Amino acid sequence: AVVIASGEDYPDALTGSAVAGAVGGPLLLSANAGLSAATEAEMRRLSPAAVYIMGSDASISAAAEERIRTVLPAAEITRFSGRNRYETSLLAARFVQSLTGSTGAILVSGTGWPDAASASALAYAERYPILLTQATSLSGEAADYLKANTPETVLIVGGTPTVAEAVESAAAAAAGVPPVRLAGSDRYATSAAVARYSVANAGFAVDRAYLATGLLYPDAL
Repeated sequence: AVVIASGEDYPDALTGSAVAGAVGGPLLLSANAGLSAATEAEMRRLSPAAVYIMGSDASISAAAEERIRTVLPAAEITRFSGRNRYETSLLAARFVQSLTGSTGAILVSGTGWPDAASASALAYAERYPILLTQATSLSGEAADYLKANTPETVLIVGGTPTVAEAVESAAAAAAGVPPVRLAGSDRYATSAAVARYSVANAGFAVDRAYLATGLLYPDAL
């Protein structure tokens, strides 16, 4: 399986990391308007049986989807597309949970990408869906997921300026467990906090590390 996400806008792409982990496949980026040449070449090489598209036509256009169908006529294509980024993250989360029985969830700001990008490897490895929320109030979509699935582990990635204490309290009430916040003084310190948690709790090895820019999301994802 392959997950396709936008290389031009971050919200739907970030929630795709857990989907990729759940289906055991890579996440490939594409231009919004049409399937990128490099992405098409890699899809031909991989020849997946299933393709998962993150987001609406605004993220990955209908023309891009049609090209995927042409390149991979036998593949089953599924698109996760909600009314907005929060509902798309909910649809993706429900899919991940149904496929893996995931007992965790990662809650991040829906209006900034750095913290979600830092958590993308953890989301992939642990099959923890990434739920997007507003900064000062828990999104209704995230609340619905937490209430319905009552995950054993809820991680909040980012400090209180990006995910407020009120969101943390609402998440605790919805899930029935206190969230664990992974945060630092800035996006770089937060990424280090996620790395330390991943080594201590998710079996990540310390014999290698990956370094990416904190100024743009695509390569970090």
